[in-house]
Amino acid sequence: MIEFYSQSPDWVKAAIVIGWPGLCIALTWVLLWYRVEMARIGSGE
Repeated sequence: MIEFYSQSPDWVKAAIVIGWPGLCIALTWVLLWYRVEMARIGSGE
C-alpha cells in the first residue's frame, strides 16, 4: 500500500487524503442522524 501511494499521481494522493476523513465524517453524521431519529420515534412525536 505504501509503495502504491508513493508511486501514484498527485490527484490519487489528494483523493486518498480527502477521502478517508470525508468517509469518517459521513459515517459519523449518519450515525448521529439515526440516533436522533430513533429518539424522536421512541418519544412518540
